[in-house]
Amino acid sequence: MNKIGVYFFIIILYLGLTRGVGPNTMHSIFIPSEAVFGNYFNESPPFTLVLVDAFSSGLFIKSYYHKYRLVGPFRPMDEVVVRVSSAFYQKNILNIGMSLFRRYDNNEENTVPLPPGTVFFLNKAYYGGWRWEDSGEKVWRFSRVYRFLNKQLGIQSFSPTYDFYKQLEHHQVSGKPYYGLRSEFGSNGRISQNNFPSFFTRKRDESSFFKSVLNKDFKLAVIKKRKLEKKQWKSFLLHE
Repeated sequence: MNKIGVYFFIIILYLGLTRGVGPNTMHSIFIPSEAVFGNYFNESPPFTLVLVDAFSSGLFIKSYYHKYRLVGPFRPMDEVVVRVSSAFYQKNILNIGMSLFRRYDNNEENTVPLPPGTVFFLNKAYYGGWRWEDSGEKVWRFSRVYRFLNKQLGIQSFSPTYDFYKQLEHHQVSGKPYYGLRSEFGSNGRISQNNFPSFFTRKRDESSFFKSVLNKDFKLAVIKKRKLEKKQWKSFLLHE
């Protein structure tokens, strides 16, 4: 077996070992699209469903999974892994750290991908309120009794400004995903990457593995080529 075949075998073995076995929730519920969220998650309002991880299993026949965090002020935080359709997985590949489903106090539901905490920001007075910063900027902060939600939502010290709030309202009404004034949220956002590292760490590790294998194979090919050129040069000198 040549070296390229060996490395190909290593890659196949790696994929088989890392993706061949699904999570413990192999028999979990199946979510084909956002349309069925309300049927499966019947928690009392308000609460939000945050996408904290996404992964697949199976080498040739793949299964796709989402890991959601359920956050509400009157319930323990919980995380659940569900199986999703390939289309829904691809649709939300840029939405790690985003709220995919919310149920408001009035039982109204919404499935537009928005920053986590939207269900509380848009309720304004119930869970927090507006404060004037020394800079003159108006920001929204959780009331003291609800500040634990910052960590559970994965937003830490982030506080929405009034401009952020108005954009949030507009996107929820228009049905378009919103990633923040500076795209702080979602798979490409700084806040989501810092607070939900599992997805991003795994992607970096997989990328590093393939790069190391390909780089090593490339280096071996270069060395082999140089040796051949050197051998041909020596042969040329001997015949001169």
